[in-house]
Amino acid sequence: GCCCGLGAGAGNAQTEVLLAGASAGGIGVMVNLDRLAARLPSVKAAGHLRGLDDSGWIPDVAAYSGVAPQTRAQNATTYWNATVDTTCAAAYPASERWRCYFSSYAFAQVSTPLYVVANQQDITILAYLGAPQPWVGPVHDYVVCTYEPAVRASLASVPAAFSSTSWIHVVSPWWPFWTLKVDNYSTRDLLGNWYFNRA
Repeated sequence: GCCCGLGAGAGNAQTEVLLAGASAGGIGVMVNLDRLAARLPSVKAAGHLRGLDDSGWIPDVAAYSGVAPQTRAQNATTYWNATVDTTCAAAYPASERWRCYFSSYAFAQVSTPLYVVANQQDITILAYLGAPQPWVGPVHDYVVCTYEPAVRASLASVPAAFSSTSWIHVVSPWWPFWTLKVDNYSTRDLLGNWYFNRA
């Protein structure tokens, strides 16, 4: 199960848990965070259980080219008989459970605190949406006029997020975690402030 390796005292309020995932793992965090919280209720109640979605945030936006991401998610959900967050599953009919893999729909159903990293020119997400580099001409217009605003709009209801105009996909395991900054704050700075309730 998802709690393997937490060791003795995993139910103790002194335990700190940050469920983190990058790229597809970030989507997995949204899908599983409340499930983990249900297994560690005293840790969540004490405010010591939170999640980090690093670059798994995909806004509900039209693809530049190719198969629509909504269609891909619908096909994958059906093909794998995917299990989604129970609250999210209850919010949509079975034919629309694919929405639980899209950030804005899934986030609205997650009750455990979640920090989101979503770069507005994420090279991997944009390639998934059929907008590979080089971003010139119509592709550039899609990135700047469609994708970037969609990311910003999708984060409007997220109280804890880092979103730069960088092309970097996945920030947390390498140097952009502390060097990529918005208003002189890195993901490391802001995530630490959020997690530890620092001003």
